[in-house]
Amino acid sequence: MERFLRGEDRSVRFTNQIETFMSENFGGTDIYEELIEDLATYSPGGGEFLMDEDRLANKFEYVIRRWLSPDQASADGQL
Repeated sequence: MERFLRGEDRSVRFTNQIETFMSENFGGTDIYEELIEDLATYSPGGGEFLMDEDRLANKFEYVIRRWLSPDQASADGQL
């Protein structure tokens, strides 16, 4: 997700890799449910009913803050 946020790779291929990683490692969890639809509907440039780069970047930032930051994970009892 951070590579996407830094603008290093915003391709559909890369987001498909993120989707696969999430499915294999976090399937059925809250973090997976938070991201799966957005990843599945991502398309550079967006479009009707599609997630564009800016919206997906915003979602990644939220997920990192909410689910992956050490402070938040500790507060949620995840660490």
